[in-house]
Amino acid sequence: MCSGEAREQRRWTPGIPEGVREVIGRRLDHLSARCNQAVTVAAVVGKSFTGKLLSMLIYDISEDRIIDVLEEALAARVLEEQPDAVGHYLFTHSLVQQTLLEELTITKRVRLHARIAEALEELHGNEAGKHAAELAGHFGQAEAVLGTEKLVHYSLLAGEQALSIHAYEEGYGALSAGCGGCGEQTHGLRVCRPRIRSGSRPRPSGQIAGSDSSSPECI
Repeated sequence: MCSGEAREQRRWTPGIPEGVREVIGRRLDHLSARCNQAVTVAAVVGKSFTGKLLSMLIYDISEDRIIDVLEEALAARVLEEQPDAVGHYLFTHSLVQQTLLEELTITKRVRLHARIAEALEELHGNEAGKHAAELAGHFGQAEAVLGTEKLVHYSLLAGEQALSIHAYEEGYGALSAGCGGCGEQTHGLRVCRPRIRSGSRPRPSGQIAGSDSSSPECI
């Protein structure tokens, strides 16, 4: 069961209507400690996640056992299964995920992002590059723990992937994140500059080429 302190935090989660907050609180308060641990870690992963990933993040639980734990969350309508993907789960509402996230300290959240980033790399193996945007997000949140090398790597990959499908704003944002992570790394700046410049970010009507004052400083 949840501690009184945790329940008090839930009660005062900002931005959530009182009635909704009470419903969420009751659902979470009735979960076992193990289930609360699992859904809290899952909230940091994102709106959707897999049981396999959770079993890698919670050290003393097997993939089979995590399924039993998640069944409890399903019964409490905290989670739902993705109907087209076995072993994939979603939060029933973003407010449930938000409530769980706001119970974590910044330090705890950053360290969980670091574990998630490394677990996703291991899980995806040689195909990690196909999940560059997701990895860049977690490495970005874990920069204080893991540094910038992989943040830059996956941000640049994600940017190039977005640009290849003409998602210019997403691509520019990812490349900018990679550029920002370069810091004083000379090699990183050499790699980043031409990729940002080739991003073909759409300009507002009437803006002269080269006059974009919002361009990252490392260009």
